[in-house]
Amino acid sequence: MSTLLNTELTLDDVNHLTEKKILARLGPETGIKPIGAMGLQSVLGLIDPKWKTARGERNPTLPKSFVLKIASPTGMLNAFSEDISSFPAEHMEAMKQCVDGFVAYLRPCHNTEVVFYEKIKEYHIDLPQIPKYYFGKPFEGESNKAFLAMEDLTKYQVFSPITNLTKDQVEQSLTALAQLQAKMMKFSDKDKTGFPHRNLSGLYEVSPDFALQLQNGIAEKIPHPAIAPLAKKFAEILPNIIKSEEIDKLPEKLGLEKVFVHGDFWPANLMWDCQNGETKLAKLIDFQMSYYGLAVCDIARLLNTSVDVESRRKNWKGFLEFYHSAFEKSLEKDQKMPFSVEQKAEAMGNLFGKFIAIYEDIISMHEASENL
Repeated sequence: MSTLLNTELTLDDVNHLTEKKILARLGPETGIKPIGAMGLQSVLGLIDPKWKTARGERNPTLPKSFVLKIASPTGMLNAFSEDISSFPAEHMEAMKQCVDGFVAYLRPCHNTEVVFYEKIKEYHIDLPQIPKYYFGKPFEGESNKAFLAMEDLTKYQVFSPITNLTKDQVEQSLTALAQLQAKMMKFSDKDKTGFPHRNLSGLYEVSPDFALQLQNGIAEKIPHPAIAPLAKKFAEILPNIIKSEEIDKLPEKLGLEKVFVHGDFWPANLMWDCQNGETKLAKLIDFQMSYYGLAVCDIARLLNTSVDVESRRKNWKGFLEFYHSAFEKSLEKDQKMPFSVEQKAEAMGNLFGKFIAIYEDIISMHEASENL
C-alpha cells in the first residue's frame, strides 16, 4: 500500500484507529492533498474522506473533510540539507547534533499535543478557539507512525511570523489564551503533571543547545557592522540568561499557582478569520510544547515576537492588566485567581529584563537599517 504524503504512514494505519474511535474506516478512494508549507515537525494533509461503516449506512456525524497532521521530521531534514552549506564550518558538527536532537524531540512534542487534545475532550472543554479534535495516535514503542486528525482549518489565515499585530489583535490573542488557561485550571494534579514535557526544563532537556545554536547561527548571518558585536555578546551571555530550571522555580518563589502554558505562543500559531474588512482570531494551534508552569512565558513570547519595540515598552503593563482581567472573567464562580497583576509583572521582570534589552537592540537595528 502506498504511503501518505511521502511519510511512513498508510491509510491502513489510520483506519486501525478510526475503526476503534469513530466506528468507520476510510475507503480506498479517499483523497488527500498537502496543505500549507511543510512544518518542521509535521506534514499536513487535507482529507476528502470516503467513509465506510460496518453496515454500510450513512453517518452524518462523520467529518466531511478534515486535516491529518502526520508527525514527521521531513521538513526539518529538508531545511537542514538545503541550508547546511551556509553555516560556518566550525558550527557544522554542533548543528548536526542539534538536528539529531530535534528528531528525537519530535516524539515528546507530538505526544504532548495528543495528550492536550485527549484531555480537552475528557474534561469537556468546548472553546471556539480550540480546533475540533477527532482522533490521534501518539508515538508508541519503536513505531515511527504517529498522527492526529482535526477539523478543516484551511479557510483561516496565519500571518507571517514577523508580522506586528495590532493592539486589538494582541488583546484577542491574550483573551483566547486566558480563557483556555482558566478552563484548564480544573485539571487534576495528576493530569497537570501528565504532559510529556512536564515543565520548561523538560521541554528543552532532549536538545538543550538547539535554540542557542540556531539563534547564534542566524545572528552571525546578519551582515551589519553595528550588529556583529551585539551578536557576539548575545552568544556569550545567552546560556546564562535562559536557564529553564530557574524559570521553573519562579512560581513557588513568587507565590504563583502554575497554569497551562502553550509553550509556542506566537503569530505562527494563531489563525485568523479575515472577512469583510475584519480580522478575528479563529484558532490557537500547535500545542506540541505545552506544560503547566509560568503563564508569563506565553505572554512574553507573544509580545516579543508580535509587538514592535516602542509599543511593547510603552504598553506591556497594560497588556498584562488586560490579560489578568480576561482570565478573571473566564473563571467559574468557585475558582480563584492564581496570581495578581503585580506578581505577573515581577515574573516578567525576573525572566526577560536583560534578554529583552539585548534582543530589542538587535531587532531595532535590523528594522532601522536600509541595508538589510
